[in-house]
Amino acid sequence: MNEPKPHAKSDPGILRYDTFSRINHWLVAISFVMLVLSGLPFFHPFFWSLTGLFGGPIMTRILHPYIGLCMTLFFVIMVIRFFKVSLIKRHDIQWLKQIKDVLSNHDERLPPVGKNNAGQKLVYWIMVLCVPLLLVTGLLIWQP
Repeated sequence: MNEPKPHAKSDPGILRYDTFSRINHWLVAISFVMLVLSGLPFFHPFFWSLTGLFGGPIMTRILHPYIGLCMTLFFVIMVIRFFKVSLIKRHDIQWLKQIKDVLSNHDERLPPVGKNNAGQKLVYWIMVLCVPLLLVTGLLIWQP
């Protein structure tokens, strides 16, 4: 009698995002963390020791804006790729109106959401507004 094969190797599962999207997402996330770590020392002296992660204060001051440009580039790619699936639709408004069902884990009461729920779409649009603001303020203070 044949035994069933393990599903781990033969069942690919559901691929929610392709490899390029995952790599791009991680590049944005890693560059964001690097920006936080390199920007905090310029915000308050308490964090000055973090400049050691980047080779000292001068190197941190040099690298921070370039990391910001890289993050912005990767983010623009992500915005373009996810624009269509992040448009707010009627069912998203209904999903938001039923936020108590979301928080109490009553998914059966919620409308179908598609690839992303309204919360994910709101995060997308908040980031679309905030990242350009961070870029503009960073460019304004780039001067030595």
